[in-house]
Amino acid sequence: TRHGSDSWMTKSFVEIARAQPDETAATFLDRLAADVVRRIESEWKRDNLLNFESEGVLAVAVPIGSLGDWLAVRERLDRVAVIERAEVVILARDEARLNLHHIGSRDQLALALAQADLALRLEEKEWILRPPADAGPSDDESL
Repeated sequence: TRHGSDSWMTKSFVEIARAQPDETAATFLDRLAADVVRRIESEWKRDNLLNFESEGVLAVAVPIGSLGDWLAVRERLDRVAVIERAEVVILARDEARLNLHHIGSRDQLALALAQADLALRLEEKEWILRPPADAGPSDDESL
């Protein structure tokens, strides 16, 4: 089971294997571990495959407490490969409003943001982007 910062990121699978008649326990466990690693890598690649034919724009609010908070979020956004452009619409003392121009689906965007330590959540019919430590409970839906 892989656990993420949000419940939608949690994934589980079961791998069933049988030892070969001439296989030692150590060899069997090594083979099984290698199979599990291959499966995890394959699923990660599938989840992170960029679909350049699918593009979108998502309006998000980013709560900030200081200039340092804003700069930390901007730095993280710059590391997210699926974001083509983060357009600043409004920058205030306590909040930034952005249009995130991205490739791929909204789920792929949310996963890529989570990998950059940013949580994307739908709160009271508005998308909120914040560091996971500041994520708080979601009223409607998490992505």
